[in-house]
Amino acid sequence: MTTHYSDTDLTAYLDRALNTQERTRLEAALQADASLRARVNALDMPMDALREGFGHLAQRAPAAPTRPNLPARAPSGLLRRSTPLLAASLVGAVIAGVWMSQSPLNAPPSQTAAIDDWRMAVAQYQALYVTETLSGAGAPAGTLDALSGTLGRDLQGADTAPGLTFARAQMLGFQGRPLVQIAYLSDQNAPFALCVTPVSEADADLTVQQLAGLAAAHWVDGGYGFVLIGGDDLQAVTSIAQDLRHRL
Repeated sequence: MTTHYSDTDLTAYLDRALNTQERTRLEAALQADASLRARVNALDMPMDALREGFGHLAQRAPAAPTRPNLPARAPSGLLRRSTPLLAASLVGAVIAGVWMSQSPLNAPPSQTAAIDDWRMAVAQYQALYVTETLSGAGAPAGTLDALSGTLGRDLQGADTAPGLTFARAQMLGFQGRPLVQIAYLSDQNAPFALCVTPVSEADADLTVQQLAGLAAAHWVDGGYGFVLIGGDDLQAVTSIAQDLRHRL
């Protein structure tokens, strides 16, 4: 037997939003139609378990509209299974709501204006580095010269910096623009990096702040943005950045 009910009808049944006559008719159809029972089972989600397992996330998520004036949902003997895909979608929506509420994109304009997209991308990438990432990673001679030509900015002299040992240099990219990363290890074996990319910003003095949990100093000179990032000592990063800025 084939009974024509939409998913909207079945969801309304699960939410106890049908009137008595509609509910009685649908339950009679469920008794007679195994495929319809399977569809209802597939739409049923273990709300109590989800609330218990992810309640702490829901408490942090931004408020969402609720469905007012609906009677409380009661368990049905016909409904014993749930759909993992639907449950995962609900969990994902809760987590996404929490992320969006905490994302820098939702921060006040005064905060987001201080952190350019490319600088944050550099910081998040650098945060993945550990000492072993750069140990023994010597760069071949001439690398900085080749990268300077591609970038259009002379980087000779960036292979030395006070308190840092040059490890390697590589070409990356951000939104179609070249981005050179010059990597170092500090005297305490902490990974550092100087990143340079063309920008449309006006020249800007040295600014020091924490990015992705790391100390960072950034400035703009001649159409190029510079970021030195590594460790957690803002004073040390400032001193090294001033030296590099003077030479580059």
